[in-house]
Amino acid sequence: MAKRSVDSLSPLQKQTKCVGMEFVDQEDLLEKITMIISEVRDDLLQGQSVTVTSLREEFRESLKTEIGGLKTDLTREVSDLSSGLSSLLDTVERNRKLIESLAQRITVFEEENTVLKSRQVDSENRDKRSNLLIQGIPDTIADSGLEAEFHRICREHLNINKELLVERIHRVGTKGSRP
Repeated sequence: MAKRSVDSLSPLQKQTKCVGMEFVDQEDLLEKITMIISEVRDDLLQGQSVTVTSLREEFRESLKTEIGGLKTDLTREVSDLSSGLSSLLDTVERNRKLIESLAQRITVFEEENTVLKSRQVDSENRDKRSNLLIQGIPDTIADSGLEAEFHRICREHLNINKELLVERIHRVGTKGSRP
């Protein structure tokens, strides 16, 4: 377009605007601006697309790395828990066996104790079979004279003239409190 003076323009040309020193048709200007805006918009959209895509990829990689680390940590924790649980189960099994063993031993001891108590009672009863308890022997008779006193009582009060074998003879209780 050639440069012209504003006075020499027709009314239609007066609708145009002056850009710099050139007169430009408004429609051409609008078309050029629209093209420029469209190009800028396309560039921005393309740039945004690239930026969003690169951000998405960076986020995906970061997320993969983070999840990988968490997975490794979780695997290690599960492994530690598993070995700890295995150790606890071994301890429980050993304790169960020990308890069973102790229960069996207790049963044996209880049976032996019952037998021993029975034998003790039997032995005490057998020991008592040959014992005599004689009351009323005065404390004035010396301990060394108790067997002679026993034989005298047997002869005089029980009419036993046969000499009885006495393994031991002793007093029960203390002096002054004897029956």
